[in-house]
Amino acid sequence: MKAFLLAVVAVCLISNGVAQGAVSGEKIYLKKCKRCHKLTDQTLVGPGLAGVTERRTVEWLDKWLLNPKDMIKSGDPIAMELKKKYKGKMPRIRKMKAPENRKAIIEFLKANDSKH
Repeated sequence: MKAFLLAVVAVCLISNGVAQGAVSGEKIYLKKCKRCHKLTDQTLVGPGLAGVTERRTVEWLDKWLLNPKDMIKSGDPIAMELKKKYKGKMPRIRKMKAPENRKAIIEFLKANDSKH
């Protein structure tokens, strides 16, 4: 019985640690995006992000977050329009190389869109 209880406690502690280690889209937004983007439709340096997950597909957002410059080079019409409208360049953010980080920020933006 004692061994069983220890195993249950160990599983709980490990799963709690995994949950705490999960990537937070909100943290990424606050560290990497907030300087240029608001969560409303208001423009700062770049466009406001309210509704972005309703205007763009997850696949498009994933590619854009991974490498905006490549999207512009490829002639993507939305990327070209953004470049023309907002003179500043969307930087390539090293943290976005990790798929789990891109997924986390997209999920955070989806949650934000559901509030508006």
